[in-house]
Amino acid sequence: MCCQIDADNFEHQGQPGQYPSQQQGGYPPQGGQKYGGPPSQPAGPQQIAAYKQLLVDVIREKNLQNMFPPNHPLLDHIASQAPAKVDQLCTNWRVPREVGQDISKLGLFDIILYIGEASAAAALNGP
Repeated sequence: MCCQIDADNFEHQGQPGQYPSQQQGGYPPQGGQKYGGPPSQPAGPQQIAAYKQLLVDVIREKNLQNMFPPNHPLLDHIASQAPAKVDQLCTNWRVPREVGQDISKLGLFDIILYIGEASAAAALNGP
C-alpha cells in the first residue's frame, strides 16, 4: 500500500515524496491558489461556521438526520478541527482547498477500505 490517511490527522503517511495517485487529478488551482501554498490564518468563527454548515448540508443531502440530530457535538468537533487539517492536507498533497473541503465531509462517516487481490476474493467466495 502506497499511502494511508489517518482520519484524525489527515496526514499523508506513505513514502516521502509520494502522493496519492489522484494527486494530478486534473483539478486546476482555484482563485489563483497554487498547490501546496502556505497555510492560511488560524480559523475564525466564520470559517468554523462555514464548515459546520457544509456538514449540515451533507447530513440533509444524504438523509443522515437520524444519526446526526441538530447540534450534534460531533459537528462542532469536526468543524473546529477542519480548517487547520484541510490546510495541512492541501499543503501536503498539493491539492486545491476545494478538494480538501470535500474530503472534510468524510469526517461524518466510518471509512472502510477493502484492498486485496481479486484472486484472493474469488478464493473466499468459492468457485
